[in-house]
Amino acid sequence: MYQVLARKWRPRKFSSVVGQEHIVRALANALTQQRLHHAYLFTGTRGVGKTSIARILAKCFNCQTGITSTPCDQCDVCLGVDDGSFIDLIEVDAASRTRVEDTRDLLDNVQYAPVSGRYKVYIIDEVHMLSGHSFNALLKTFEEPPGHVKFLLATTDPQKLPITILSRCLQFNLRKIYPSQIQQQLVKILVAEGIPYEESALARIATVADGSVRDALSLLDQAIAYGAGTIKSIDVSNMLGSIDRTYIFQLLESLATNDAGAILRIISELAAQAKDFSLVLDELLNCLHQVAITQLLVTMVVSASNYLLWAEDVAVLQKLARAFDAEAIQLYYQIGLISKRDLLLSPTMQGGFEMMMMRMLAFRPASLLPQSLPDQSCPNRSSTALIESSVARDSITMSPAAFPLIDASVISDVVSIARGTDIVDIYDMITKLKVSGPTAALLQHCSLAYVNEHEARLLLAHSQAPLLNKNHEARLQKALSDYLGRPMRVVIEVGDDQVEGFTPAAQQQQKKAEALRTLGQDVNIKKILSSFDAAIITESVTIES
Repeated sequence: MYQVLARKWRPRKFSSVVGQEHIVRALANALTQQRLHHAYLFTGTRGVGKTSIARILAKCFNCQTGITSTPCDQCDVCLGVDDGSFIDLIEVDAASRTRVEDTRDLLDNVQYAPVSGRYKVYIIDEVHMLSGHSFNALLKTFEEPPGHVKFLLATTDPQKLPITILSRCLQFNLRKIYPSQIQQQLVKILVAEGIPYEESALARIATVADGSVRDALSLLDQAIAYGAGTIKSIDVSNMLGSIDRTYIFQLLESLATNDAGAILRIISELAAQAKDFSLVLDELLNCLHQVAITQLLVTMVVSASNYLLWAEDVAVLQKLARAFDAEAIQLYYQIGLISKRDLLLSPTMQGGFEMMMMRMLAFRPASLLPQSLPDQSCPNRSSTALIESSVARDSITMSPAAFPLIDASVISDVVSIARGTDIVDIYDMITKLKVSGPTAALLQHCSLAYVNEHEARLLLAHSQAPLLNKNHEARLQKALSDYLGRPMRVVIEVGDDQVEGFTPAAQQQQKKAEALRTLGQDVNIKKILSSFDAAIITESVTIES
């Protein structure tokens, strides 16, 4: 009978455990020194080896050769633990036995000595699912445990365990497995199974598994069936519905050459394949991250965060790393992150993704702009002209009205990244200048429109126009010049109604509204408001700058 790979290749000894060396070392040393605890808690995400390590530990406790970190795997106890027939190993799924009656029935047998083993071992999986009364019943046993009993608890959510239980357990936190480690394990299994494979296909599976060996083996089983006994990269991509990285590379190459038409054409091709643009954006962000790492490390195979790369991508990443400034990559990554948050708010996912790419073109650093405008016959002339007029070579010009979806924090990042001068993050800086009174109040309703090494131009919200006079400009000009240590000219102009949304005052209002929403949704505050018929005094809520 066929046995799925996740069960067939489940580790049966500590040396077979993948990626949890820190756990294995601690347990092996404790077993060697005979320093045994009555309760162990293994935490971590799915498929990282919690229950597998617990079973191995049960063998270590009861192996007929003695308590050891290297059980023989040949005695009746070891074989019984492996095939589930060892009578003194009791495995419980807490998710299906949450009632206190179930726990009491279980614990009633704790007092009895083991039948054939040295210890009676209880493995309780997903222990956080037990009810409060069940935990109380368990706690009584933990306080005065019989000497012949060991408890091995496993959970994906340790925060839900009572502190009284946590304090009585030795806790071991299992980490996610690096993609490179998962790939090595997949290679080992396929070689033993005699199944041909492509390295890039295994790299894709290892990455998608998100740190879970079990998930990777399940995907590997599926890939073997999909490919009729062969693991190919194209089959794995089709099976996973993943984004062909060639499209992502083409998007970035088109971004580097300022080819808006090519960008829209590539997006249309992705839409024709019914691709999920949130996944496309994720892949784009991953690629930008890898380009940034490549710019720091001339040669690499695996990035600093162990995001696995396959060989054919390295040359392309190195080419892209040379095509962009480091500042540009940081800017595009920031725009992508903010767009990821806002993508679901767009009328269509495709439209939202297109606007994000156009935004990257519009706010590209001056060092990446073309030296001259293209010929009149160029089909992308209009978009290029917009970029040239919006972001000049010697300055940064931004119109909040033209880009109403841009977060105000991005504008500040754009200025500091794009200019690359000692005017660092000037949008925040102008809010910290040494001005007071009406001038400081006026500044709270201004948005940065333009800056270069000698001049800063601010847009004042239309509603505040009656407060504007030349005295404010003079005071700000002196404060900014003193701050930077060189003469600066400050010009304040009245903008349209949309400017108000990009001012420090608007940001503070937005943060305060969000804080009030968060307070209103807090479970404990809800209870207080309900119990005492109280209300939150909105005027008392302050936001630290």
